[in-house]
Order: sequence, then structure tokens, then C-alpha cells
Amino acid sequence: MLELIAFKQQAILRLAYYTDSGSVLDINPLEPNVFSMLRNTPDALFNAAFRPSLIDATNMLQWMAAIENAFILLCFILSIGLYKPQQDSVKRAAAWFCLSFVFLLFLIMGLSTPILGTLVRFRMPALPFMFIAFMLFSDLPRLIALKNELLNNEK
Repeated sequence: MLELIAFKQQAILRLAYYTDSGSVLDINPLEPNVFSMLRNTPDALFNAAFRPSLIDATNMLQWMAAIENAFILLCFILSIGLYKPQQDSVKRAAAWFCLSFVFLLFLIMGLSTPILGTLVRFRMPALPFMFIAFMLFSDLPRLIALKNELLNNEK
């Protein structure tokens, strides 16, 4: 499995340089061992979840993806701020399933794919699971009260 991920990363890097892709990330090449995978895991998760950022964007497509990522980051921070432990065991299990699916998908994507456009496309199946987990772990009545308070203060 580790050899396959390292091979896929090298193949995608060769393809990106051959086709002169404009959105190749500067990443550490993977070696087919556990230490290399663990060393690259934080960067891989960050790249898969939050890149391209508003700082990285250079064209209109990257700007749209960067705005989407800023929204995802805002939702992530908001769900941390509104965290409420889930009491229902079925909902808690569903939330942990969603988070583990997103984590594994982002990890595999981030380790094997160093191209921003590909990361944005590959991330699409994980987004519904991410937002479901955010909602299941958030205090929704508190979020609604916060929204109503903000809207009433603007009037």
C-alpha cells in the first residue's frame, strides 16, 4: 500500500511537469515507508483540506476554490466554537464515521496528489460528510440564536 501511494505521487508529479501544470505544490517526495508517510501527513491533510488558500490563488478558478476553502475553514472554526458532545450514540457514531471518512480521503489525496486543481476535484465527495460531521458535533440551537442575534443587531 505504501509503495502504491509513493508510486502514484511520483506518477502524478511526472504528469504535472510533463503537461506544465501551473498549480503544482512543492511537496516532499514520498518514500515507501511508514516514517515518510507520517512525516508528510500534516502537510498532506492541510493541502487536501485548505489549499488553494486566498494567498495561493492566481486565476479565477483558483479564486473560486480559495473562497470555498475559506468558507470551509470558517465552518470548521465555527463548529469548534459551537462544539457540543453528541448524546445520541447513533448520531455520535455517524459523526465519527463521517470524520474518519473525510480524514482517510484527505490523507490519501494529500499524500498522492500534488496538484491544486486535482485536490479540489477529489475533495468533492468528502464535503457532504464533513458538513454532516460539523452539524452533528455543533450546538445548532446556539448557532440559530447567534444568527438571530447578528441579524437583529444589523437592523
